[in-house]
Formats: sequence, structure tokens, C-alpha cells
Amino acid sequence: MADNHDQVRGVKVGGREPKALLLTDGTRLALESDGAPGGVASWTRVGDEEGQPLSVTDAMALAGDEYAEYVQVRTRAEAAWLELISEWYQLAAERLRGDLDHPSPVYAGSLD
Repeated sequence: MADNHDQVRGVKVGGREPKALLLTDGTRLALESDGAPGGVASWTRVGDEEGQPLSVTDAMALAGDEYAEYVQVRTRAEAAWLELISEWYQLAAERLRGDLDHPSPVYAGSLD
């Protein structure tokens, strides 16, 4: 275990869903959203006083050689999830616009 802040590295994957990477100093590296609806996901060092977002490159460096691939895989999975969700929202928006363009006959007269 490294005492030097510059020597902090990943030691094991664990924690809540999605999994977080435990670091040698007791903090965790996690891919989290900012909590707002539609919030932006970013890597964060949880337990760090500042808790500032990290770039993927910085997260990989902090994870160390043994866990850099974990950061890559989790990042790709998050990107794929966001793409899937965006497609779903796009389809839902198109359906709603279609409902406006072609209202149901029951309500068509009451919209005037």
C-alpha cells in the first residue's frame, strides 16, 4: 500500500451498483452522474475532499495498469447506455409530436 498521494492506485472492484474501484488510500473511483435529471456522467474520486470530475484519461492513470481496462470498459458501457436512452427519448418525442399532428378523434373537437 502506498502512502504517497502520487502512488494511489486501484486495488479491487467493489461497492454499490455500478461498481466502484477501491483505491489504495481508501477512496473510490466511480462513474457517476451529477444527480440532476439527465445529469452528465463523469469519473469521480469518491471520498476525496473536492470530488471533482476526472477525465477518462485521468481516471485510467489513477486506476493504474491493472485496472485501466476496467475504466475503459465501464466508460464504454456508460456511453452505450446513454446512446440507448437517447434513442428511446427520441422515439418518445416523435410519438408525442405525432399525437399532436394527428389527435385522437375523441379529443379533436375539444382542442379548439
